[in-house]
Amino acid sequence: MELATGLRSRLFGTIGRGSNELWEAVYYRDAGMAGFAVFDPAYPAAGPRPTFCVWELGIVAAEAQAWARFLGSPRTTEDDRLWRDRYFQGVV
Repeated sequence: MELATGLRSRLFGTIGRGSNELWEAVYYRDAGMAGFAVFDPAYPAAGPRPTFCVWELGIVAAEAQAWARFLGSPRTTEDDRLWRDRYFQGVV
């Protein structure tokens, strides 16, 4: 997925490496750059890094949806309570 913000573009890639985990690689391109370069300020090793095990992705998706609903709400005390009281239940 490429995300353009101002004069900087970011490219997010996800990789399955034959096991139960998901890896990601993040690249960026500023104005004037011919191509993408590795964006890796927090990690010493460039390239793919582990993110989530596939067993966690159902929970991550549920949390992302709940957070997006909260951000799209008027953010009242009741909205905050609904977000905090929500939990994931189901098969992953």
